[in-house]
Amino acid sequence: MKKRLSVIIVSWNSEEFLGACLSSLDNLGFYDIETIVVDNASQDGTVRLLRELEKSQTGKRLGLIVRYSTTNIGWSKGTEVGVRISSGKWLLSCNPDIGFTRDFEELLNYAESHEFLVLAPSLVTPTGQVHTGLRKLTIARLFVGFTNIGQSFDRLIGRSFISRDFHYANPVFDKPFFVDHPPASFFLVRRDLLPFLGDYFLPSELPIYFGDSDLFARIQKLGIPAVLLPSVRIRHYESYSRKLVSPETYEYRMTQGMMKYAKKWKLHSRFLAILVTIDAIFAPFISVPHVVRPPRRRDILRSAYRLKALILS
Repeated sequence: MKKRLSVIIVSWNSEEFLGACLSSLDNLGFYDIETIVVDNASQDGTVRLLRELEKSQTGKRLGLIVRYSTTNIGWSKGTEVGVRISSGKWLLSCNPDIGFTRDFEELLNYAESHEFLVLAPSLVTPTGQVHTGLRKLTIARLFVGFTNIGQSFDRLIGRSFISRDFHYANPVFDKPFFVDHPPASFFLVRRDLLPFLGDYFLPSELPIYFGDSDLFARIQKLGIPAVLLPSVRIRHYESYSRKLVSPETYEYRMTQGMMKYAKKWKLHSRFLAILVTIDAIFAPFISVPHVVRPPRRRDILRSAYRLKALILS
């Protein structure tokens, strides 16, 4: 039987957040819903939590379906598993560190009363920062957004204009607007979108980072708009998975994902690789804001992993 909504969550060592996330969803009182959690071989208490929820009334109300992977297959493949077994008219890709608010009902009602295939809310962090997605990725925005030299250049020359513009901070929107790159941690798509995407929802070659960017680039290439509702605010505890790996591993995966994305979408990947190489070499000697200092071992190690990713990408 088809549901109104399929919530798809990929978990990995998410015990700290997942229970609260599912509880906040349950508090909304939706009845025509299925909640699909794909667990990526968690080693903390996530599996125990999910086993208990499967037997609970909360699990029944949420229509909880759990798939336990024996290995960490990554966010993209995990989401793909969830999409393929889902039945909802609407599919919500949701991170475990999300806190649902009553605003979500507004997003869902707006979706039902309009013809858009892709929708998203604003995400609000515990410190009050509001994220409304990104503009289309270009080599300039990748340089400013993901390198130390690029960020310093933007601060010194442009007073962070490129960075603010990249994050839709200029101007501030108060009505629904089209967004190039919705927040990856929480976005809603109508099932009618899937046939347009071909054989896959998220690319397996981008297992963690930039898989969402690839999806939104494909959607934009098809001429399908994504709309963001700034009045709808969802809590996001932000980057929990980044804290679960070493800084070196994060730098490696992020750089590798960025370079694969740049090659696929022809964003002058060779020139970008030169810029990232220069940044990796000089970054250990520079702190924010713009102070030259002796390199620290941890910074040298992070740069080494970035260079390794460049070589292997």
